[in-house]
Amino acid sequence: MSVHGMKTDGEFVNALEDEIRKRGAMEKIITDCAKAEISKRVKDILRNLYIDDYQSEPHHQNQNIAERYIQEAKKHAHWVLNTSGAPPESVMLVLEYITYIWNRTAKRVIGWRTPCEAMTGDTPDISNMLLYRFWQPVYIADVNSTFPSSSSEIMCRFAGFSESIGNSMCFKVYNEETGVVLHRSEIRVANDDDDNHRANPSGFDTSTNDTSPNPALENTVETANDGNKQDGC
Repeated sequence: MSVHGMKTDGEFVNALEDEIRKRGAMEKIITDCAKAEISKRVKDILRNLYIDDYQSEPHHQNQNIAERYIQEAKKHAHWVLNTSGAPPESVMLVLEYITYIWNRTAKRVIGWRTPCEAMTGDTPDISNMLLYRFWQPVYIADVNSTFPSSSSEIMCRFAGFSESIGNSMCFKVYNEETGVVLHRSEIRVANDDDDNHRANPSGFDTSTNDTSPNPALENTVETANDGNKQDGC
C-alpha cells in the first residue's frame, strides 16, 4: 500500500508515475471514474506499459477493494493521532507511518508473508520499527550550534521512517520550530532521566508524552531546506 500527497486532482498522473517508478508497473489499476484518473494522459501511460484498467460505478465503493483499505487507513490514523497527540496537520506523515508498518506486517491472505516480501522476495528488517513511537520527543544534533552559547541538540518529534534517504536506520523527524521534516540516523529519546535543559528549558512532561519504546513493532508537511537551523535532509 502506498499513499501520495496531492493538492489537486491533476497531480494524480504524477503520483501514478511515481508509483510505477518505485514499484514497477501494476497489472491493473482500479479507479472510481474520477476524471483525473481516466484522463488522456493516464490512458497513454497505461497503454504504453500494457496496464489493464477498471472503473467502479459512481457511489459504489463496494466495487473497489481499495476503498476498504482507505477505510482501514483512516481508522488507524485516528488511533495514532489520538494516542500520540500529534496535530491534524501531521496526517500525511501519519499515513506514511501506517503504510510503512503495514507493508512490513505478515498477512494471512498472502501466506503469512509481508507485502514487501511478496513483491521483492526479500524479508524486510523490522528492527527500526521497534525503537520509537510516532510524535515521540527526540533530540538530534544541531550542526550549526556555536560553543558554548547554544545547545548542541535540537528537540524534534519522531515522524516515521526514511525509505529512500540514508541507511536502514534513518528516520524522519519533524522540527516544530521551523515546520520542516528532517532525515536523521542519529537521534535519541527525550526524557526526564537524560534531558537537555538548554534545548528543552520548559522540561519534559511525561504525563502527556509516552517515551517508552514501541512494543508492537502533513495539511501535507513538505521536506524542505531548514533555513539556518538544519539542512533539508
